[in-house]
Amino acid sequence: MLLPTVVVAVLTGCGAGSGGGDAAASCAALVDYRDHQYMGTEALGLTRGEPLGTATLPPPCQDTGEGGDPGGPTSVTALAVRGVDPDIAITLETAEDDVLYINRDSDVTLPEIKRMIRD
Repeated sequence: MLLPTVVVAVLTGCGAGSGGGDAAASCAALVDYRDHQYMGTEALGLTRGEPLGTATLPPPCQDTGEGGDPGGPTSVTALAVRGVDPDIAITLETAEDDVLYINRDSDVTLPEIKRMIRD
């Protein structure tokens, strides 16, 4: 199964029912870390590891048509996830305890990552 079919995008303050299409894609929880883009998903039971360095969140979602300055990208601390290579997945210091960010270039699926987390 391909990663996009198993990843449930976590929305970053955007209305889940608002419009769909390109606007909905812009609201996916994405983060840039070490020249790769990671997509957020829920993964219960993960254990946060040591700080890895700086990751970058894109500007806030602007799909609501409210206008105004969305601001720029935000720097956050990337954290390791116990049992998972950071080239596959990370979490963020500012993320909720069950949010995992999976490298979009990785061939590893969410079920495989969940097995790594449990082992």
